[in-house]
Amino acid sequence: MAEHAEATLAAAEEARQQTNDGQKVVGSTVESINRLAEKMDAMLAVIARLDQGSRNIGQVIETIADVADQTNLLALNAAIEAARAGEHGRGFAVVADEVRQLASRTQQATHEINGIIQEVQNAATDVSDAISAGTRDAATCVSWAAQTGEALDAIQQSVERMNQRGQQIAEAAREQSLVAEEISESMQRIHAQAEMNSQSMQEAQGINQLLTDRSEALKSLVQRFRF
Repeated sequence: MAEHAEATLAAAEEARQQTNDGQKVVGSTVESINRLAEKMDAMLAVIARLDQGSRNIGQVIETIADVADQTNLLALNAAIEAARAGEHGRGFAVVADEVRQLASRTQQATHEINGIIQEVQNAATDVSDAISAGTRDAATCVSWAAQTGEALDAIQQSVERMNQRGQQIAEAAREQSLVAEEISESMQRIHAQAEMNSQSMQEAQGINQLLTDRSEALKSLVQRFRF
């Protein structure tokens, strides 16, 4: 029984150590997730600034596009007026055509830039959504880790109580083992004494038998003297 109690106590101690290790792992996991959540928040702030910057650029591009449209319209009107002027307006017509081509290229460039800005904004939105989802998942993991930590705390308290109970049982088992040894020694002494008593009884019986034999012999001798 003492050996079984010692084994139970060792198992309880091992469970306590494993629980402590589990608490350390949970604590480290929570810290890592919190650091990751902080980094995600910082990335969200950067993406928000990037999105706002791209919107500002888009507004500037829209202004440039409006100016290009107006320039193109003015260049077209100037070309019409130059055509009306005939030979005197030929040089002005060349300049108006160059201005119109420049306005057209500006319009095309602003259209392409708008497309790029839209792609950047879409990508920023996707990344922001992904990070937000990751942040929510991180919060869920932190909550789960906290619940796990609470469960481990409860387990550790139970293990501590079991460990204390195991120590009490082991101590009682050791005391019982000592008592059993003392009882065994006492039984051995009693058995030895009983053997000695048995031997003494046998010797006494032998002496008694010897005395009986001698008494019978004396009786026979006395009977002969009577006749």
